[in-house]
Amino acid sequence: MNVKWLLAALLLFAPARSGGSTAIISTGIISSSNAPPEIIFRQCEPIRIEMCRGIGYNETSM
Repeated sequence: MNVKWLLAALLLFAPARSGGSTAIISTGIISSSNAPPEIIFRQCEPIRIEMCRGIGYNETSM
């Protein structure tokens, strides 16, 4: 499987975890799931948008 598709699938379809820590290895960002959700969202969403653009999606179709 193409690495880009695998990473996109992980970002788009991975369920949110309620405890512990989450690491996004592909980008080097490590965030704690104990942080407020809006902080985690702001760190991850631009990455998701960039990856989705790379496979043919844009912000309006997400």
